[in-house]
Amino acid sequence: ALLVYVFDVNELSEIELKIDLQNLQRAGMPIIAVANKIDLGGKNSISINPSEEIKYLEISAQQKQHIEELKTLIYKTAIQGRLTGEETVITNIRHLEALKRTNEALERVLYGMENPVTSDFLAMDIKQALYYLGEITGAVTTDDLLENIFSKFCIGK
Repeated sequence: ALLVYVFDVNELSEIELKIDLQNLQRAGMPIIAVANKIDLGGKNSISINPSEEIKYLEISAQQKQHIEELKTLIYKTAIQGRLTGEETVITNIRHLEALKRTNEALERVLYGMENPVTSDFLAMDIKQALYYLGEITGAVTTDDLLENIFSKFCIGK
């Protein structure tokens, strides 16, 4: 979660802003304080010490000043600590479905190992898990995929 606090830089004093930000910090989420209407002049003197919890940016929404910086800041703050390069990102729905089926088969294997299930059934579930992984890695051929499709759907001649 992320809180974007947009305020009119010409209407809000620095003291009022600091009080607002202190209250908003209680929500326990990162805050981006956005001072809008910097193009109108007469700007109040606001000095915010940016921190891990509070980022500060001045923009003019009407003149579209610093909007790209705001988008970048929102993006970076929103994903902060979520994608570190260690995570796996799945971009193909077919791969996601194959991974789900692999997981289901492996859960059956774990269940079978903890309960009185014969090794024949365990072997079937392990083979299924390997098959589904093969759909992702390419070990399963196009003929195998077509056979899978035709076995699930009645396609007329």
